[in-house]
Amino acid sequence: MRPERFILILPFLLLLGACDNDDDDIPFVPPPTLAETFDVQVLHASADAPPVNVLFAGDEILSDVDYKEGSGRLTVDEGTYSVQVDGILPAGAAPVLGPVDVTFARDTLYSILAIGSVADATLEPLVLEQPRTDVAAASARAFVVHAAPDAPTVDVFV
Repeated sequence: MRPERFILILPFLLLLGACDNDDDDIPFVPPPTLAETFDVQVLHASADAPPVNVLFAGDEILSDVDYKEGSGRLTVDEGTYSVQVDGILPAGAAPVLGPVDVTFARDTLYSILAIGSVADATLEPLVLEQPRTDVAAASARAFVVHAAPDAPTVDVFV
C-alpha cells in the first residue's frame, strides 16, 4: 500500500475507533402512560328537589343543576372518588346525597340520575353504566329510563 493512502485512511480509522457505543450511563426512562378515563354525565330528574351542585373529591364539577337539566359528558381519570350532591336551599347548600366513595372504571360512560321525590322521601341516585364504545356509521345508541314515580307503564318506539 502506498504511504499516501495510509495517511488518508489513518485519520478515518482513528475517528472510527473513538466512537464508543457504551451508553450504560444514560438511564432508560419509559414513556409516560396515558391516564385511563371514564365519562360521567348527571341528570336532575326529581321534580320536587331543589337545584343541586355535584362534587367529585370535594371539587364542584357541576353547579346549580335544576330539574330536567343535565350535564354534558365530563371525562375524568379512572379511580375512586368521593361523590356528593348538595341541594341549594334558601339557607345555603346542604348535602342531600353522599358523600360516598364510588369506584369508576375506565372506558365506561356513567349516567347518574337523581330520581324519586323529596316529599315521599324516595330521592335516590340511579347509576347507569355502559361501555364507552364507538357507534357504527348510520347507527345510533338509545338509552331509555322510565323513572317517573306516578306515571303509568309506557311503550318506547325507535
